[in-house]
Order: sequence, then structure tokens, then C-alpha cells
Amino acid sequence: MPEFILKILGHQELGYENANTTIPGVSRGQYFLISKKHLDFFPPLRKEISQDLQILNLVSHGKDLPSQAKYIYDNDKYHGSTAKSPRNEHRININLKINPLKEVYHKGDILIFKKENFLNEEGEDELAFVLTRYRQSINPSDYQKLITLIDNKKEGYSSRNYASVSETDLSVLSDYTNRLFKRVMSLEPIIPELDDALLKTKGLNDGSMLQKDSDGLKSIEKQIKRIVFDKYDYKCLVSGIGYKWQEISGVKSTWKGISGAHIKPRAHDGEYSAENIIPLLEPIHQLFDRGIFTISKDYSIEIHENALNDPLLSNFHDYHQKKLEIPNGIKLSLDFIQHHRDEVFGNFTTGKQIRSN
Repeated sequence: MPEFILKILGHQELGYENANTTIPGVSRGQYFLISKKHLDFFPPLRKEISQDLQILNLVSHGKDLPSQAKYIYDNDKYHGSTAKSPRNEHRININLKINPLKEVYHKGDILIFKKENFLNEEGEDELAFVLTRYRQSINPSDYQKLITLIDNKKEGYSSRNYASVSETDLSVLSDYTNRLFKRVMSLEPIIPELDDALLKTKGLNDGSMLQKDSDGLKSIEKQIKRIVFDKYDYKCLVSGIGYKWQEISGVKSTWKGISGAHIKPRAHDGEYSAENIIPLLEPIHQLFDRGIFTISKDYSIEIHENALNDPLLSNFHDYHQKKLEIPNGIKLSLDFIQHHRDEVFGNFTTGKQIRSN
């Protein structure tokens, strides 16, 4: 496995009107195109899933915090496209957190990708891709050395703008060597900068992502939960209890003790979307999945009448008919709520459990 990937940025991927224009991001959205010969450096995407995607953590040039970015396999070539030239491309979409003011990355820049783990909010190691940029007008000597490296190590004409290299190969460079060869991110727990637009990604709302393997699904859900939980201010929707506090170094957030509850259960092909995921304290999540309470169409809590008559649940009775405060930008699906009412609510009275349909 290579330690670094080099890439020369092209005018099309950065949205220049044509090769001779000087303003990026004018004609289209911006992205990093990934060579098919270097896909092993990144998480796998499947041809069988239409527009398969993963959400990456990118640490942009000049930054030390990761930001979310969508990595997508634009594969309509294999999914019934009638276009003259159907797409078969891997792209990392660039948002303004990664490329502020569209000034960080320009055509002709050389980009170096390296991998670095960070400690996330669950205390687990998580992967990020650290980006380092070299520009001919800023780093002329190093830029020419990288051009020579790419020319010597490219794997053919189709990937002539890419190269896999080692730390030894890059030891000839003078600029940004700390960024390349030393740790960039803090050792303290980190939550990546969030991209709310990911909540509207089609693949997360049409069920196609359910075809991913367990690791792929886990990664997708982790990234979506981050955005959803941030919208809810890291608080349980029912109890209002949350875990967010202020320290000298800044605001700290965690979802420890809070889990993402699927209104329409995953076992019933429930979506990985903001319309279907709500943050609940783990004990309240268990009550929800057992059908002890549900959500009404006016977004109020409805506790089952048998549970209201159970003294062992008396400390939960106060939440009956409580109106839920849904944050701006979130709209829970009434269809998924109806599914919970029809298929889950009251199951505790019969012992029925959530299982795949």
C-alpha cells in the first residue's frame, strides 16, 4: 500500500470554463477525480450500487481539522444510462469547507494525499486524508521535483497525472515537510466539520445504501449521525438531556449515552437519513424499539395505554403527549412514523421483536 498519492489538478474538475480561463468554480461543481489505478488508497465503492458513495474526512491544505466530503462512484455506465458517453468515474466532491473561497486549489496545483488517524467522539480511531498542495508560483523548486516524480512513477497514459510514492521519494522536498512527515491533527478527540448538504444525498434516502457491507454501512451511519446529532444540539429528543460543554479549548460534544434511533427500523429497510434517525438516550431508545411509546402525527410522544398503567414505568409517564422540538432543517417522515405505529408500537405487549421483514 503506497504511503502517499500525488495528483495534478485539472481545469475540468475544478470547474474552469475551459483550459484557458482563470476563474475556478464557474461552470460546474468542484471535485477531485481519482485515477482507477489508485483506488486502493481510498475506501472501496461498488459497481453494483448505483452512484455508490462513502463520506470521507479530508484535512484541507493549511488546516488541521478534518471536514466531511462525499466520495462517489459516478457509475451510470452500469445502470442503464443511454448517454453517448456514460460515466465511470470516482470523484471526491469539494465543498467550501475544503476549498474556502475556491482559492485553496487551482488548476495545475499538485496535491499530495496521506492517511492519518484521529481519535473521534466515541474514543475510536478514525481515518482522515491529509491534503498538502504545491503551486508552481509559490513552491517552484518543489513543484518541479513533484512533476519529475509523477513523470517517473506514473502507471501509464490514462493515469499520467497521478503517482504512488513513498516518504523516501518525497524527502527531496523543502516546503511543508512537517505536514507531510509529522502528525497534523490533535491527539484530543475530534469531530469533523460537518456538511449539512450530505443529508439530501439521494443514495442515503432511496435505500440503495442498504446494499453496502456492514463496514460501509457503519461508516455512512457514523457520518450522518454526526450531522443529525449536531442539528439536535447533541441532546436526546425526548428527555432533552445532552452532552455538550464549554472548555478553555472550545466547545466539546459527544454522543456517549445517546444513540441514533431509526423510526422505521433498519431491519425493515429504514433509511439512513435525517427523516428517519433521532437521537435518544439509550434506555429511551430501548423503550422506543419495544413499542412502549411512539410518535404521533403532530410530533408528540404517545405512550401505550398498557405502559401508562405500569407503575414500573411511572418515571416515564410525564413524557406522555409531550410535543417534540424538531430542529430547523429536519423534517421527520410521517410515513416512517406511521410504520412505527403500525409495526412497532405495542409490541411489548405480545413479545414481538423487530426483525427483518
